[in-house]
Amino acid sequence: MLKVTNEHIEEVVKIFSRAYINYPTMWFLFFDSNKVNFCLSQLFRYVITQRIKFGEVYTPSLNFEGIITWYHSDQSNISIFDQIRYGGFNMMRKLKLKNIKKLIKFNSFNMLLEKEQIKPPYIYLGPACVDPFYQGCGFFSSMLDFLLNKANKLFLPIYLQTHELSNVELYKNKGFK
Repeated sequence: MLKVTNEHIEEVVKIFSRAYINYPTMWFLFFDSNKVNFCLSQLFRYVITQRIKFGEVYTPSLNFEGIITWYHSDQSNISIFDQIRYGGFNMMRKLKLKNIKKLIKFNSFNMLLEKEQIKPPYIYLGPACVDPFYQGCGFFSSMLDFLLNKANKLFLPIYLQTHELSNVELYKNKGFK
């Protein structure tokens, strides 16, 4: 696995945008926009910048067949200053106010679930994706194995959320409950 750096952000954003274009949560957040690709690129540019700075981002190769990101629970509370400093202001400036409001509600709900349901220390997986062109080739499985090995060495559990029922079986096959 290769560690993704700031110089790779634009390529990674393209992959995430392609992979998530039909993801139901994205359509909920941006359904009223005729610029879903634009909204996705703004969202993922912000998220990936955050993960590079405060977590880890990996890809199988410089072909960017897939991307896996995670952070340690110590990094789960990023200050408002750092959110703005690492892309939050640019994202908010470029997206419509109604999209921002939905993102804030969605993120607040996820943060509440995380605080109520997950006890530190842990590794939080996500977002992760495989370029649609490479899906079904085993890239996600190898990326997940890479993370599972890291977590086992640190004796930390991994938590994640998925909003796709089709992903549940994949995670169960890797030992997730």
